[in-house]
Amino acid sequence: MQKIEIISAAAFAGAVRHGTVLVLFTADWCGHCVTQSRIIDSMASQNRFPEAVRIGVVDVGEAPLIAEKLEIEAIPAVIVFRDGVELHRHIGIIGEDELLTLLQ
Repeated sequence: MQKIEIISAAAFAGAVRHGTVLVLFTADWCGHCVTQSRIIDSMASQNRFPEAVRIGVVDVGEAPLIAEKLEIEAIPAVIVFRDGVELHRHIGIIGEDELLTLLQ
């Protein structure tokens, strides 16, 4: 099972600085976010993500400045970072195959 890291506002810059990191931006009150979280959780529990990819979750209610800095205006949002640089962004629910495609 791959680990999913809860990323705080204070830890965000360090969390995405090195390697490839898929980050889900979410909120507890968002129904679509719950669905997206379940998809990512299922994939992680089945080790479906490439081994080198780290997976993180940011609650926009707890880290509003990060969401503002990244101009996240809708959730769920999935962003793939490589060495601190945003490579891909998807707003809304994204399925397993599409998630894996973003990471290639």
